[in-house]
Amino acid sequence: MGPAKDLGGWPDLGVPVTLVFFVRAVALPPLMLVWPSLLPSAAALTSSRCPTPPRSFPQPNLIHSAENSLITAVVCGRGLTPLSTMVAYLCEDPV
Repeated sequence: MGPAKDLGGWPDLGVPVTLVFFVRAVALPPLMLVWPSLLPSAAALTSSRCPTPPRSFPQPNLIHSAENSLITAVVCGRGLTPLSTMVAYLCEDPV
């Protein structure tokens, strides 16, 4: 590694930027999933019993969509790993 570089006043900005990134990337997605379940719906307040949940799995489109999502996730993961390894190797500084 080379000598340390003087960053001036930029290190003071590192902590707030990291916190904003953490909130946006880590904290907000689960909160967005949980928040609607905490809000009561008007239909739930007016009905005295819980309605029967709809049967969604017998629909062939849903099963097909789940299969496509799984295939896409596996193919992208297996394809990006060697690609990122190759880019890291090519961008490596010669010693």
